[in-house]
Amino acid sequence: MKITFLLFFFAFVFNASSQSIFKKISFNEAIAESQNTGKLVLLQLESLDCEMCNYVVTKAFENEELSKKIQETFIAIKVNAKHGDRNLVNSLYDLQDKSFGTLFIDGNKNLVYRYDKTTTFAKDYDKEFDVALFQNSEVIKLNIFRDNYNEFKNSDNLELWMSARKSLNLNNDSLLNIYAKNLIKDSLNSLRVLTFIAKQAPIKSSMADNILRNNTKFKEVWYAIPLEERISLNKKIISKSIQKAILENDERYGLIVANFARATYDNNKTSGNINFNFQAMNYYQGVVDMNKYFKYATFYYDSVILKTTVADVLRTDSLKKVEMMENAKEVSVESTGNKKTISKSFSFRPLGQNFTNTLNEAAWFIYKNTNEKIHLQKALEWSSKGNQYSQKFDAMDTEARILYKLGEKNAAIELMEKVVQLKNEKIKSATAFKSLDHVLNNMKENKSIIDAEE
Repeated sequence: MKITFLLFFFAFVFNASSQSIFKKISFNEAIAESQNTGKLVLLQLESLDCEMCNYVVTKAFENEELSKKIQETFIAIKVNAKHGDRNLVNSLYDLQDKSFGTLFIDGNKNLVYRYDKTTTFAKDYDKEFDVALFQNSEVIKLNIFRDNYNEFKNSDNLELWMSARKSLNLNNDSLLNIYAKNLIKDSLNSLRVLTFIAKQAPIKSSMADNILRNNTKFKEVWYAIPLEERISLNKKIISKSIQKAILENDERYGLIVANFARATYDNNKTSGNINFNFQAMNYYQGVVDMNKYFKYATFYYDSVILKTTVADVLRTDSLKKVEMMENAKEVSVESTGNKKTISKSFSFRPLGQNFTNTLNEAAWFIYKNTNEKIHLQKALEWSSKGNQYSQKFDAMDTEARILYKLGEKNAAIELMEKVVQLKNEKIKSATAFKSLDHVLNNMKENKSIIDAEE
């Protein structure tokens, strides 16, 4: 799978020494070193989908001052798609397969801080490093709560420990089941206790979830939580539960979770059915069941995304951009003679760009996992439609590869030449994305393009 989105970056001169900031040690070895030195572990979690995301962070870390700070201050390790500790890290810190960014972890495996973006700007990372070092002082409180619980083993101390862990985005699921298991009967009627359980977003059908939802006071507790928070909690429940279904390869449970997702739209049957199909699609993608994935993915993408015209989406983006520009706050005003220059700043992510990302990811998944012509034809349709929203070389690359796999060699080569040309215009580096050049050469020589991939 891969995904593409808009990124602005500067090109830096390649510095091979930047690679040395990452130690070739396991996660547990890094934790042991953290315990011995007191340094935080800087864990760079690479994206599974976005080559550009991984590329830009590499450029930032080539900055000499930033590289020096990393080496002096942190124990830096990199966890990529193939790293043996990928699943362990995802499980410990409640991450999704597609998560990426920079994690800062102490010697007790506490997640001190998390930066979910990537950028070429070294100064941005420098600021985030300082935030992580400051945040580390907050973890001391967490350790106190942990020690108090281990000493007294009561629910009050467990609640304090779990609340502290939650504030640091640590996974509480195993502790929540311990908490639920040891609840005394009177506590089951406590609105405060039930609210505490609800706000932990318990995994579907877990002991804690059953205690909560089977309680006669559940609705009273649940609807006392603000709507925005309830939506967020449901998303966490669904996400964690689908991951559990995938890890256990449990189709029955996966569909239970998908049905739960549908039920969260109890007042909108159409949206509920779309959400069911989306979660079922995610499950079958996770276990790589191509036939069932294709069934649910076709419904989702065709009924949700493809029914919208490109012109309508681009028009919406254009109007939204103008609106945001007009309402943006002034950043600076400069006067030169009779001329006044007003600078404004705002963040804008086009809807069309999201459509490109989503359709490209789906098409790439099919391309990588099947040779079935009917599946590839649908992937080509999705990829082609996605590329009408925005011209990104890594999304166009997907379309070119599908064409080649379908035997449309000339069309594939023609498009791949545009991909390489656009890549060379956007990326001022002789080493980045070389696989695209290799793929193009293999297409021209009628060779397997799989062999050319990095």
